[in-house]
Amino acid sequence: MDKEERKKIHKKISIITLLALIVVIAVMIGGTLMGWLKIWAFQLIACLYLVGYWAATDILEPKLTKLLEGVTEDQKKAYKKYAAMDFAGYMGILVFVIFAGRGGASNVGMIGLVVYAYTLSAKKKFRLEFQHPEKIHKKQAPVQKKEVSIREKAAMVKPVDDEEDEQ
Repeated sequence: MDKEERKKIHKKISIITLLALIVVIAVMIGGTLMGWLKIWAFQLIACLYLVGYWAATDILEPKLTKLLEGVTEDQKKAYKKYAAMDFAGYMGILVFVIFAGRGGASNVGMIGLVVYAYTLSAKKKFRLEFQHPEKIHKKQAPVQKKEVSIREKAAMVKPVDDEEDEQ
């Protein structure tokens, strides 16, 4: 699949997920202001959107664009780790949303934000491994350890000044 077709698919998925986000936000705000949206429904809607977004961007899009075809097994592993970190990050956001809805009485919600922040750096690492494996897996020259004799080790030790002990 050429680059233009991939861009078209990416653009369509981006538009669909953005429209879904607009609908979700409108329902959440409208339902909350009108009083018919209960907190558990709010949390459920957030959960369904985040899982759907993850599925659309990390599973459906790569399948449609054939992103994982013609790549090495190490690259596939790196992509799977990337997708797992992405999912964990979204679940961290969800934990924040769920526990923030409890009046801020719990610091557990903050743990969700910490999880999300951690997954950002992990995702970047795995994305780099997927896109540019040659940069990650460069062979380094093996480090040769020099044998150090006992006399050389003794010469490295700083002598103790005996005069200080006598005073």
